[in-house]
Amino acid sequence: MPRPHPIAVRLTHAWAEGRVKLGDLLSRAAGPDARSLASLWQLSSRERTFARELLRRCTRLWLWRTDPRARAGDFVVVDMSHPRPEGRRTWVIDLKCQAPLRLGGGGAGISLIRADAALEQLEDQGWLAAPRVVLATGDGQVLLELLGAR
Repeated sequence: MPRPHPIAVRLTHAWAEGRVKLGDLLSRAAGPDARSLASLWQLSSRERTFARELLRRCTRLWLWRTDPRARAGDFVVVDMSHPRPEGRRTWVIDLKCQAPLRLGGGGAGISLIRADAALEQLEDQGWLAAPRVVLATGDGQVLLELLGAR
C-alpha cells in the first residue's frame, strides 16, 4: 500500500553535498511512486542556495522542504540541539527575493496558510511536540542571519 504523499521532506547534508537527489529523498519519505513528484518539488536557485548554506553552516538545524503546492511556506527549520521534541525551536520560512525580514507571517500572502499541516506532520513523526514556531519571511541572507547561519 503506498504511503501518503508528505507535505514536508527532510533535506539532508548528503543532499546539500550533491550525493543524494531530491527524488531519492521523496522516495524514502513516501515510497517509490513519489519519485515522479520530484519535478513538482524542485527548488529554485535561490531556494537551493539558502538550503545548502543553512545545512553547511549549522549542523544543529535540520531542514524540511515543503510541498510547493501546499501553501506551507518554502521550508521548516528545526533546531535539534534540544534533546526533547517539546524543547525544539522551529521556524516556518518563506523566501522573498530582496525582502526585509518579517516575523509572524507578514508579507507571505497565502504562502503560509497551511504551515500548521507541515508542523503536524513533523509532530506525527516525533521530531516536534507542541513546537514554539516562528513564521518568517524575507530574503535568504536575512533569514540565514535570523537562524544564526551567517
